Amino acid sequence: MKQMLVLQSSAVIIGTVIGAGILGLPFAFVQAGFWTGMIVLGLIGACILILSLFFGEVTLRTKELHQLTGYTEKYLGTIFKNIQGFLLLFGMYSALLAYTIGLGEIFSTVLSGSAFAWSIGAYLVLAFFVIRGLNIIKRAEFVIGILILGLLFTLALIATPHMDFKALSGFDWRAFFVPYGAILFACSGIVAIPEAREVLHAKRAEKSLKMAILIGNSVPVIVYAIFSLIVVAVTGTETSEIATVGLSSAIGPVALIVGGLFSIMAMSSSFMTLGVAMKSIFQYDYHAPQVLAIILTLSLPLVLFLLGVRDFFSVVSVAGALSVGLTGLISVATFWRARHHGDRKPEYIIPDWLAVPASVVIVLVFIAGLAYTL
Repeated sequence: MKQMLVLQSSAVIIGTVIGAGILGLPFAFVQAGFWTGMIVLGLIGACILILSLFFGEVTLRTKELHQLTGYTEKYLGTIFKNIQGFLLLFGMYSALLAYTIGLGEIFSTVLSGSAFAWSIGAYLVLAFFVIRGLNIIKRAEFVIGILILGLLFTLALIATPHMDFKALSGFDWRAFFVPYGAILFACSGIVAIPEAREVLHAKRAEKSLKMAILIGNSVPVIVYAIFSLIVVAVTGTETSEIATVGLSSAIGPVALIVGGLFSIMAMSSSFMTLGVAMKSIFQYDYHAPQVLAIILTLSLPLVLFLLGVRDFFSVVSVAGALSVGLTGLISVATFWRARHHGDRKPEYIIPDWLAVPASVVIVLVFIAGLAYTL
């Protein structure tokens, strides 16, 4: 029972993290140099893991269940709640929009037809699951997570004969922040931490949250590294903005199907979890009725898509650097305030010897990334 709860809880995080962002990583790696991209991925992955552990401790220091903005209000006040809420919603709306764009492109490539029509169809199906809520999604996430890993393994087997390891080259510190926004967008999943706690809270199993966070944040980074290595080794400088499109062109129809399924599973999983998290923000933290929360969650991405905002890579890069970076800075401040003003004894505590230097590194990296983007 305990192991299954940990898997379900970590699957919520994995499902939120692994989404459309993975498809833009190989392109970002090629632009910066493959090894530059790998180093940035390792650094950002470590920052997000520590930040998620920070926020896990925040949730466990708090008796009431909130979403990200609710915890920010409790420990930093209404002004920071509203700033955090704006940034968070900007990033989440951007993510839902990116998934809508990416799903249309993938379905169109695999099955032919209009990318626009496929995007609308995928959006409507996933919106249904968001409306149904967390209970149905947490069961689906576990199955989808297994399928994603299985498809990645299959894709690696198919691509191996076509890989040229000479393409895995390039290192330039001057290009350090070129892949920053895309990687930060791909790695971010802090919004899922309260959802992961909620899964465990229902069974009074919060002691497992630390393990769920460690698994939930480590698996995506490993998946990203393997996926980027495979794609860049096969397509090299011809790597496309949506990675599986170029990969299928280089390898053939089998890769088209497997890569397409991988992309569809990853983006659908993240869309559902993020959508439920957004709905929870409106319901729990802004006290919106359920119907209004659903409308607020699902309307804007569809409207923006219909208005013509359909540039996949630009959406994920800007959303990552601005929204995730600023949200992370506020989350660090929330963590330190919760240390002194929490109303509950947490099931785990990050020791100061790690928390202090990690906070400094996270703040410096995120500020530098924001400065570069602006």
